[in-house]
Amino acid sequence: MHVGSRLKFFLGSVLDARSVADLVALLQSAALELGYDCFALVQHVDLSGSLENVVALCTYRGDWMERFISRGYHRFDPVVTTSHRYGAPFGWDSIPSLIPVTKRQRRMLSEARRFGIRDGLTVPLHMPGERLAACTFASADRKVATIEDKAAAHVIATFAYQEARELVQGPPRTHGPPRLTDRQIDCVALSAAGKTEWETGRILALSPATVHYHLTEAMRRYGVFNRQQLLFHALRDGLISFSEIRPVV
Repeated sequence: MHVGSRLKFFLGSVLDARSVADLVALLQSAALELGYDCFALVQHVDLSGSLENVVALCTYRGDWMERFISRGYHRFDPVVTTSHRYGAPFGWDSIPSLIPVTKRQRRMLSEARRFGIRDGLTVPLHMPGERLAACTFASADRKVATIEDKAAAHVIATFAYQEARELVQGPPRTHGPPRLTDRQIDCVALSAAGKTEWETGRILALSPATVHYHLTEAMRRYGVFNRQQLLFHALRDGLISFSEIRPVV
């Protein structure tokens, strides 16, 4: 699929999808245009459990999916492992350069070939505060994904995943996170880095009592009762990031 009118048409069709079945048909069509046989748009969960509110769209062979689920392959699937550690689209031929591949993972990939899954192009999908997911386009033949293929797959997967989440889980919440002041966010980030109220006060030129007030007020605005819950919600909502909570020396 070329990045251009066809891609624009596909994205418009995705946004107009009214059902999961419509979206599956669109993604299967996209897979074929990219030169692949099938696709899987799946959140990384134990697929043998309840799939309520889980995005799990797939056109892989049913016998392979039954085998994959019954044998718990999701626990060590190298495609899943790579998706967790790498943020850009990748062809399966590059997996050994991105993660150390174990014998068990090689056996799983070899086994998949007998079910028509030899190669693939995977787009990791990382949404803050949500399950990790990925969209994979798979083929029974060897494929070399071009940069154009990766770019098109990335755009397709991103739009399709957004639509899938709304179709499966309902529309996103309409209200944003509580509004915290800059000083409250500073105190939350330093608390996440392990600083005491006294240490935070020294860094921000505040008294420990003022730091305590800012943290307590932030908890009140979130409706939580301890700082662990506050840090979780602040990370989930993007008010602070992991890079901001590394220990401050």
